[in-house]
Amino acid sequence: MHCYLFPNFRRAFRDTGYVCVKKRDTADETEVLKQWLMLSSKNENCLVNFWLLRQLKLLVAFLRRFPAPSSRNSYELSKPIRIHSSNEYDSSKALAACITTKFLEHKSELSRCLRAYYLEGEQLTEDKGMKLLEAFRIWFGLPGCQLLKSFLENAGKNPTLFHFLRSLRPGCPVTTPVANLVWLYTFLYAQNG
Repeated sequence: MHCYLFPNFRRAFRDTGYVCVKKRDTADETEVLKQWLMLSSKNENCLVNFWLLRQLKLLVAFLRRFPAPSSRNSYELSKPIRIHSSNEYDSSKALAACITTKFLEHKSELSRCLRAYYLEGEQLTEDKGMKLLEAFRIWFGLPGCQLLKSFLENAGKNPTLFHFLRSLRPGCPVTTPVANLVWLYTFLYAQNG
């Protein structure tokens, strides 16, 4: 553990000489996640609340560090996500799937905005479209159109997924996961699928 990242932890350890560690309470975690998921499923504005979206992204990254013991189950986006407290429940996958499902609900509008932004270089005028586009870029960690424009031009008008990834990968930061580029392709070329 890097104590320099947690000054309060370091101070508490120095002052008391010990640290208490309690057993993980999955029921409490489940209740917290229920609140997050209910917020995102009932509130249409959850995608355009960038602070909340960044917090959810950090939460998913944190939860991925603690996978469930048997996380063999795949979470299909078409099925509603149920919150339960079994050992097979992987909270990071459930939360990520819930947010991604929200983007899928707005696929046609988002595809139009992504094409305008990345392919046509247009400035979006509608507030909701701009916020939806920014939310998509935040969630998937995608660079701006200035960085990707020439690489997208090399990919062509209707590239295959392989050609798209091969063309775009050199233009993206190494920290951008390939899966996120696949999501960009899925939304950017929605009419191909």
